[in-house]
Order: sequence, then C-alpha cells, then structure tokens
Amino acid sequence: MAKKKKKNLSKETAKTTKSTFGRDITIFFLFCALFFVAMITFATIQQRSNLEANIAATLEASEVKFDYVGTESAPQLRKIYLIEAEGSEYIATVAQNNRTVLDIFNIEEHPTIVETFQRDYHLNW
Repeated sequence: MAKKKKKNLSKETAKTTKSTFGRDITIFFLFCALFFVAMITFATIQQRSNLEANIAATLEASEVKFDYVGTESAPQLRKIYLIEAEGSEYIATVAQNNRTVLDIFNIEEHPTIVETFQRDYHLNW
C-alpha cells in the first residue's frame, strides 16, 4: 500500500511541477512583452523630445509645435514636418534619425515652398 501512495504522490508532484513551469513561462513572456513595449515607448518619447529641442534651438524659439507630414522617398528618406513657432509656420526637413534638422523654410517668406513640397513629395496637409 505504501508503494501506491508513493506513485500517486509522484504523479501529483509531476502535475504540479508542469503547471508551475507553464505558469512561470507565461509570466516570463508577459514580463518580456511589457518590458519591450515600455522600452519602445520610452525611445519614441525621447526621440520626439530631442527633435523638439533641436527645432527650438534652430529657430531660437521658446515654444514649438510640429506635425509629421511625410517622408522623402529617395535617396535619403528625409522626414518632413510642418512647424508652428511664435506665430509663424515653417516646413522642415529632418534626417531620418530625427536628430538633425537639415532645412527650415518660413512659409510666409517663401509662399511657393508649400506647393513645391506638396508636388515633389506628394504631401497633403
């Protein structure tokens, strides 16, 4: 009789071990997924903050609002932003890494620049 109890106990222990292992793996994968989502979110926020600081420094403005409007298709995949700073509107081209502001054009000083950007880069805003 003692042997039967040992076999039953070992089966129960095996089931418990399997269920614990499965639960642990599930928790590990959930933790990893949450970690990666948090890291991607942090990197995105940091990149946007850096871009805002670079644009503000280039324009020497205290407050800057900007919206992404498109990407140049070739050869360097520059990103194009519509910027509002201190009552003026600008169009900026930014390097793909979102850190380097390449060109900023004042829309009021160059009214044809909007048509040029929309035509050349197929942008609609």
